Amino acid sequence: TCIQSSVTPTNNKTAMVSKEASAAANSGKAAVMVPKGSTKEKLGSVNRQDSGELKVELVANATTKTVSDAYTASGTIPTNAEAIIHGHLAESGLMDQKGSLGDAGALASSGKPNIAVGADGRMAAHELENGSYQVRAISGVFTKSEIKHFQNQVDSRQEVFNDKDD
Repeated sequence: TCIQSSVTPTNNKTAMVSKEASAAANSGKAAVMVPKGSTKEKLGSVNRQDSGELKVELVANATTKTVSDAYTASGTIPTNAEAIIHGHLAESGLMDQKGSLGDAGALASSGKPNIAVGADGRMAAHELENGSYQVRAISGVFTKSEIKHFQNQVDSRQEVFNDKDD
């Protein structure tokens, strides 16, 4: 499942989760999965190791906070990161904050795709493909409410990527 913006992109930048990074994220997602009942997201990245393999590692200086009933995690992403990965609280599924950049914010600020991991292990990638913002299920499927949520958000988020300098 992939939900893509219908707004015409103004650049052709691509930042997508590769098959290799998706496999690494799937095998390492337990590192960022948030236990039921927790109110803190976990932040990690999918990092290229000296051996050449990709591995999920927690971000060392990550901080979490709650702002207006939205849970966020932030930190310094290492230079060997190919993607960002973070865990969502059980009650949010794969949905992020309405009316904001939500999980697209990390993509906008870092230029790296951002993978959200639900408490049930499903994963969604926030990506750019030829300049178009999209949210793609990379493990499991979206619920009907998640599909509706992302359909309502992608076009306004696309505008942020169109406004960014290349």
